Amino acid sequence: MIPRTIVALACLASLSVTSAAFADDTRKQRAEPIFQEALRLHDANRDAEALAKYEEAYAIYPSPNVLFWIARCEELLGRKLDALRDYRHATTNGLFDPTYMERGRERIRDLESQVSRIDIIGPERMHATIDGVAVTAKETNVLPGHHTVAASLGDRATTRDVLAEAGSNARVDLTEDLAPHPASPKPDVARSLATPGSGAAPAKTEPRHGAGEYALVGGFAGLGAASFLASALFASASNSSRADAVAAGAASNHACDQPTSAGCAAVRSKNDDANRDRSLSIAAGVTSGVFLAGAAACGFVFFALPRGERARGSARAAWIAPAVDPRGAAVEAGVHF
Repeated sequence: MIPRTIVALACLASLSVTSAAFADDTRKQRAEPIFQEALRLHDANRDAEALAKYEEAYAIYPSPNVLFWIARCEELLGRKLDALRDYRHATTNGLFDPTYMERGRERIRDLESQVSRIDIIGPERMHATIDGVAVTAKETNVLPGHHTVAASLGDRATTRDVLAEAGSNARVDLTEDLAPHPASPKPDVARSLATPGSGAAPAKTEPRHGAGEYALVGGFAGLGAASFLASALFASASNSSRADAVAAGAASNHACDQPTSAGCAAVRSKNDDANRDRSLSIAAGVTSGVFLAGAAACGFVFFALPRGERARGSARAAWIAPAVDPRGAAVEAGVHF
């Protein structure tokens, strides 16, 4: 600690150093008696009163040498953070008396070991506070203990509880807490237009399936069912004619051994009817299969495949058409995948 007698002598010397440069400055003349009173109070261990007089003199005549002794009084009164701040300002001023530079640096080092520092890291334009007091510097000295660091940027805000220890630095990184929010997805225009009370007409949407699609699938299915029924009827008629032919042959006692006989003619007629009905049954069965396959193919294309897949395929995803050549007629069907 600096003895008070040395302090008093130093105060006189510090003010005299600046008086040479400002001999004609009336501010110095007005501050001189106030400064002398501060010296007497300081020498009498009345540091609080001395500090008030030093500050009064400094307000009139802002010499860094006077600020140095303001810092000294603050240190003696236990105001460590104020003392550290004023020691730094005084020793970095170009007009400070170099005789006391080393002493000032010594006091700064000693106070830095007694206090702590909070380093706040975050976006450049954030607003930060420590214990509710706004801080302009991102490196701020605080007394040891728990402190509340709060920061905000736009609509984003965050708070941290920090334990500061003597002689150490507490690093508080708020970069992620104050990072911009992810961009919100654009609203569904169709949904927003159809929202009740919006005053806008609902957006027109394309129906999922057209009436023509249902008609085509239903038509194929109906034709297939009708053909299947016809095939069954023809098959039944063929079986009936075959049974009649067998019965007629038995009744005529195998009269067909004589081809010209009336009994043989009846048997042949029944057999011809049975063969015709059998051919028609087969043709109807094939036609039924074609129509049902067409219904299944169209149903798959229209109702199972997503619209995007259909759009990327051929425009004729499914087709059915008659095919005629000299040898006969048929139905052709197909599906594009």
